[in-house]
Amino acid sequence: MELVNQDSKKLLFEAIDHYSLFTNAQKNLLKILIEIAVDNLVITSMTDLKKLTKATRITLSTGLDLLEKEGVIEISKSNGVKFTSCQLQQKKLDDIVIHFQKKAQLLKEQL
Repeated sequence: MELVNQDSKKLLFEAIDHYSLFTNAQKNLLKILIEIAVDNLVITSMTDLKKLTKATRITLSTGLDLLEKEGVIEISKSNGVKFTSCQLQQKKLDDIVIHFQKKAQLLKEQL
C-alpha cells in the first residue's frame, strides 16, 4: 500500500494510533516520518525532528532505535552523525494496517 492518497494515509495513521507496541511519542514520531517522506525516504536532521515532534533528543533517539528494531524503518548510517535519513519499510507499515483491520473486525463481530 503505497502512500498515494489521503484515504490510505488516514487508515495508516489510525492503525498507528491503535498499535499498542508503540508509545504515544513513538506513534507521533512515526507519523511525522511518514508525513515528510518522499517515496518512503526520509531525509532530515535530529534538530528538525525535534522541532516537528516537540520531543527531546533522547526521546527521539529512543523512538528511532525502537522503530528500527521493530523493522518499521531502516536508518542510514553516516560516520559521526546519529541520524540523517531513514527508509520507511512499506511491508511493516502494511502489517500495522492489517493488524489494525483484523482487530477491528474481531471487535466488530463481538458486538
